[in-house]
Amino acid sequence: MRQSNKPAVIIPKNYSYENRDSTYFKAMEVSIDIFADNEQVFDFYGAHSNCFKINNMYITVLEDPQDGYRSNYGACMFVENPGGFFNTPLAQVRISSMKNANRWVYEFVDVEDGHIWLTFGTENTDDYYPYFLYAYIPKLR
Repeated sequence: MRQSNKPAVIIPKNYSYENRDSTYFKAMEVSIDIFADNEQVFDFYGAHSNCFKINNMYITVLEDPQDGYRSNYGACMFVENPGGFFNTPLAQVRISSMKNANRWVYEFVDVEDGHIWLTFGTENTDDYYPYFLYAYIPKLR
């Protein structure tokens, strides 16, 4: 199988940060929501850059191109294997979402001990300067 960072989904041909059309981002955002806040358990293989692997899915977290100088979470996009992930899972996780007045984030919580492996989304949502958050926190043994 060919390895590349090209998206495994179709991006509109005219899409760019300049055209500020976030319809694509809104459609992809739903895809991560279907994994969150249920009892489904995923094998977590780690994260690097803004990409993570759960089960056999490689997912990149993107900032919203519409927010101008601010940095908000935009969407998740399925991509081909970019390489650099562990061959065996680091943990089994559940994905939880936290959406309130101050933060809109997803957390990957270890089912064994509650360790939060990955958090991404938008922090400080109820302020003038919200910011994009992507925090991978390996477990110290």
